[in-house]
Amino acid sequence: MKLYDEGKITLTEKLSDFLPYLKGTDKENIRIFDVLGHQAGFKSWIPFYTSTIINGKPDTAIYHKKFSKTFSLKVADSLYINNSYYDTIIKKITDTPLNKSKDYLYSDLGLYFLKEIIEKITGQKIDDYVSKTFYNPIGLYSTVYNPLNYFPRDKITPSEIDSTFRNQKIQGYVNDQGAAMLGGVACHAGIFSNAWDVAVIMQMLLNEGKLDNIQYIKPTTVNLFTKRHFVNNNNNRRALLFDKPLLNPDGTGPTCISASQNSYGHSGFTGTYTWADPDNKLIYVFLSNRTYPKPDNKTISTLNIRTLIHQLAYEAVKNSK
Repeated sequence: MKLYDEGKITLTEKLSDFLPYLKGTDKENIRIFDVLGHQAGFKSWIPFYTSTIINGKPDTAIYHKKFSKTFSLKVADSLYINNSYYDTIIKKITDTPLNKSKDYLYSDLGLYFLKEIIEKITGQKIDDYVSKTFYNPIGLYSTVYNPLNYFPRDKITPSEIDSTFRNQKIQGYVNDQGAAMLGGVACHAGIFSNAWDVAVIMQMLLNEGKLDNIQYIKPTTVNLFTKRHFVNNNNNRRALLFDKPLLNPDGTGPTCISASQNSYGHSGFTGTYTWADPDNKLIYVFLSNRTYPKPDNKTISTLNIRTLIHQLAYEAVKNSK
């Protein structure tokens, strides 16, 4: 969003315009626009870690227990991955055929390429870039990648007891396996925060990119990224990266029934959720660790907890008037 705002990237540019190795592949003509709308044709997920496990344990040719120049990316406690394995991950995504359909399908795979593009344009690692551009200037000191570098472990909520990959309690490390194999810093996962910091970020967006009289993002850019663009493509409801309410809300989608069609937000696999409604001037942040101790816990969804609390917030505001 910021790079578009500064004119350093356009939505119609192709991934291959920045990453020449994609030329000649079926990814050559994918536009940034389609990646942000989850309609580029990527598979929903690739379990990269499974090919690095032998007899239930990490392959010692790929992982070491101690840090070194060659094994400097920390995946978990006493687990470092070979730095060069990043190339293997990118090759797997590049070589995996796109779906025939370009209908909406949520996928993080295109964001691996976007991370590389962002770092190429800015000349900075993405964690340094977002900290220097947004988090530190705004004063969001609880919003970081790899929080164990900044906070004691007991201040960080665990997300899973991982028995298939890292074989330990995941606390202070990103839950997403692919992001973990990048050293915890990815474009699609890895950011830790608290409810206050998330609310401040959403307030900045609700203010059309402005906070404390500082314009971080232009209003036109915020409006562009938070509005629908893909309705004519099999009713894809999404904005650019942001999710949107169902086109015909019935209480089963990502929002409660009272959320306006101009509202936007995002949910996370581990049980996180935030939503901003410019029509009603309401911001909702729900942070949980629903994947702890096991990620197959779907109680939040089956009980519709996030949506019910969201609806209560609207009713509370309405009743206070």
